[in-house]
Amino acid sequence: MHAHRKHLAGGKTRVTYQFYNNLDRDLAEFALTFTAAPIYGVVTAAGSAADAGGIFQATQTTASGVVTCHFSIRTGRVLARDQQVQFSCTYAEAASTSTVAYETTSPAPSAADVNFNQVHDLLDQAVKGDGAALLPVIVMFDRAVTPADRALFVQHGGSILEEFASIHAFLGQIPANKLLGYRAAAPVAFIDASLSAQPELDVATRNSRADRAWLGDTDGNTNPISETLHAVEGDKQTAIAIVDSGLDDAHPSLSGFQDVRTLAGGWGALNAATKIVGWYNWSGSASIFDTDGHGSHVAGIAAGDGGGGAGALDLRGVAHHARLVGVRVPTAGTTDFITRTVVAGLVWLRPFLDDYHVVAVNQSLGLATASPAWEMATRALIQAGVVAVKSAGNSFHTTAPGSSSITTPGGEPKVLTVGAVNDADRVAYFSSNALAG
Repeated sequence: MHAHRKHLAGGKTRVTYQFYNNLDRDLAEFALTFTAAPIYGVVTAAGSAADAGGIFQATQTTASGVVTCHFSIRTGRVLARDQQVQFSCTYAEAASTSTVAYETTSPAPSAADVNFNQVHDLLDQAVKGDGAALLPVIVMFDRAVTPADRALFVQHGGSILEEFASIHAFLGQIPANKLLGYRAAAPVAFIDASLSAQPELDVATRNSRADRAWLGDTDGNTNPISETLHAVEGDKQTAIAIVDSGLDDAHPSLSGFQDVRTLAGGWGALNAATKIVGWYNWSGSASIFDTDGHGSHVAGIAAGDGGGGAGALDLRGVAHHARLVGVRVPTAGTTDFITRTVVAGLVWLRPFLDDYHVVAVNQSLGLATASPAWEMATRALIQAGVVAVKSAGNSFHTTAPGSSSITTPGGEPKVLTVGAVNDADRVAYFSSNALAG
């Protein structure tokens, strides 16, 4: 799709869209909404035009001083493969008017779906060469999954492995040569791939000035402000969820596990020294462990208590009074995580946020490509009121100049994405960054 703006006489501007169907199928559903909103001044409607063939219908409205043009494929019509159409919206600006103009589309485009077929582009590649090999997929809908949705997936050779009700999705596997046939028959929002995600200082608290904040120094003044301490040290009535390779409860800084959700007496019955108050393992094991060590490393920075031995104060985590909830997502091979297990862990956590008093969720792992399912599962936690923290990534030195190297889901608008610094308090050479704006 290309847009061309032309300034006309009388303060008018016409925006013309050339829309080309480059998919391998006819397109029956597509809508574009153009909006012209004045920053100051006055904007008025000056007409809209649908395509000459009448495939699209066009409407133009003005409400609260904002001009909107809406274009959508008519019921019963399709935009054929390789067919191109043109439609336009015209608006007029009064003298000395400044306007913000933009468009949105439905379905919304995704960085992982450049051919706009609601299938992750890496799955498009897989179906070309994997024959009948089973592909793990996350099938997403715009509404709750129904029995008919499940039955249709099974009819195309698929099997459902796990339900993700909170994000209207399920995890399944389907033969590669059946995937696109299923997509053509199913009313899905998106079919996401299950991919490998990568895990992304004894000076961490000093570099972040957390050690000064523990003293109540929140403004550069060394006078302690006692009422600020809980905000920066954490407290024993709140927890941080660590989505990672697990937790090592044998480590002195992380020792002690009681599942507060099933504990008789709940939070009031916890031992004072208990650090871990909740646990999820995608493989189903109730035992606390960390085969990789990355999760324990991250948990120690977030909330480790230093272990109480010599030098413990220097090794405390930032919010060292807070408790921990471990959400273990197994690694593939030596270090990589699988996105379907990450999504499963986030979906598991959502209904238990209040039970575990979770105020923040940390994900120090990432993916170089987009993953709509992962992004949506993270968004659901944010909408529930928790702070979602994500490592920016370790890819700046391997990313082409001028490109964003922030890993998924760090691009989500309300995710707190954190870069890396070295012992000299400078941005690390590998710390990912994004383009301004």
